[in-house]
Amino acid sequence: MRKNTQQDVTFTTQPPNAEVFIDGESVGNSPVTVSVETKEAHKIEYKTDGYETKSYTLEGRILPKYVVGDIAIGGGIAGFIPLIIDHSTNKWRGFDQFEVNNYGDLGARTAITDKDGDGVADDKDDCPTVKGLAKFAGCPDSDNDGIKDSDDVCPSTAGIAKFKGCPDTDGDGFQDSEDKCPTVAGEINGCPKANDDKDGDGVKDAVDKCPTVFGTVSGCPDGDKDGIADNVDKCPTVAGIAANSGCPQVDDEVKKVLAQAMEGLFFNSGSSVIQPKSYAVLDNVAKIMIANPSYKLMISGYTDNTGSASGNLRLSKARAAAAKAYLIKDGVDASRMTSEGYGISNPRADNNTAAGRKLNRRVEFKVNY
Repeated sequence: MRKNTQQDVTFTTQPPNAEVFIDGESVGNSPVTVSVETKEAHKIEYKTDGYETKSYTLEGRILPKYVVGDIAIGGGIAGFIPLIIDHSTNKWRGFDQFEVNNYGDLGARTAITDKDGDGVADDKDDCPTVKGLAKFAGCPDSDNDGIKDSDDVCPSTAGIAKFKGCPDTDGDGFQDSEDKCPTVAGEINGCPKANDDKDGDGVKDAVDKCPTVFGTVSGCPDGDKDGIADNVDKCPTVAGIAANSGCPQVDDEVKKVLAQAMEGLFFNSGSSVIQPKSYAVLDNVAKIMIANPSYKLMISGYTDNTGSASGNLRLSKARAAAAKAYLIKDGVDASRMTSEGYGISNPRADNNTAAGRKLNRRVEFKVNY
């Protein structure tokens, strides 16, 4: 006696050719015969265009029949059936093919709606409220350049795929928005090369300070468009002012905080240990740095002339490094700061007086870029 618990079930539908799913997995198009486990319940689905999805549960039933060999005898019916054992009940379990057949009618075709009237049914239309083209699943191509509007950077002007739907009117490989001469083909930023203007920037080579590179400031590039040529701009990627060599002007409030830090930073005598009363002014410097990520900070240490020059140099370096270490702990990225010590160099007051020596013992903070 066979102990197989699988049963072949034939799934047919009207209309035919619906896709059949068993427990979410496609098994083919109707009519299709599939071996199905009888000991488990299964979710059956029929899907086809134009009809509602038909869904039902197929569950094996225990059949109280007496079996000899492959012949089933019971209820006055004799015939050959598969021998399917349910080991937990010792009775026969199977699917009712007639029940399966009764689920095959998919009913009436559902009405096709097309709100935007573009010939693409709403359930297949990616843009159901805007008239479009079938090749773009119902979405529009307003400029008829073969690129649907959602992928077209210039949806109202016909363009080419290379430039995401934007035009290159003169066909020179420069899209019009970046072409300095959009109606005349050229190789230098879209402009033709002139004999006396190699880089095509409109500045003759004889007076062009950067004759081989297209530029807008005396023939030189100005990446941040601040009117200061990149080759003399200390901050070529950040717009600034000429008075600060092309770098942004540091606000007076920032300068005030840095000056307060210089005057308010105290160390133990002859040591690089920062006194607690200095923490507040250093915290303010950290806040400035964190709020202005383009800032870089130069920390410079100095001493008076008391003691040996070499000892003072070491002390000034250690104090500048200590200030940097404090700011790192406060959250300032170490890569944005440099520290250096200069010993007795650059005194700002007379070392012959106590007051002057006090002013010369300092750590300066200067923002640069």
